[in-house]
Amino acid sequence: MRDEWRAEQEAAGRDAQEHWRHTRSLVDVAIGWQHRGDGIEVVLPAVRFRGTVEEVAPDLLALRTESGRVDVHLAGAAVPTVRVVAPASAGGHRTGQATGGFRAALLAREGRAVVLGTAVDPEPWRGMLAVGRDHVVVQTGDAPPAYVPVAALTYVASAEASPGRPGT
Repeated sequence: MRDEWRAEQEAAGRDAQEHWRHTRSLVDVAIGWQHRGDGIEVVLPAVRFRGTVEEVAPDLLALRTESGRVDVHLAGAAVPTVRVVAPASAGGHRTGQATGGFRAALLAREGRAVVLGTAVDPEPWRGMLAVGRDHVVVQTGDAPPAYVPVAALTYVASAEASPGRPGT
């Protein structure tokens, strides 16, 4: 009887774990990485970023890299693949409610020099950022401005952070 009860409990535990795994979103997984302090690698077209998770929202994965913060668009035309490259042995942090999403990250950088990645161009866009309702404007020197739909953006970072190189 005891063996039968133990088998039933183990089966119920496996079922619960499978249900939990099937209902988790990428945001849920990223919150776990943030809480543990895992080092992750984010792979987008033509670029990779390594760092720790700083903020998570339904459409945002903010990383703290060696060269600064990179805001990755989770709901854009080219979504990233992510893997843990340095499991944490200690550290991590918990935050309250996310301060916003990807658009809020864009607005926080408005009027500043940025680097933008897009789903359609392997080269990053560099220039001053202005944010519209569904697009951004990138102004580089005296050149005509570039208009990029927010849905096409893959990441944004400050120009000083100089992302856009593999392995940043």
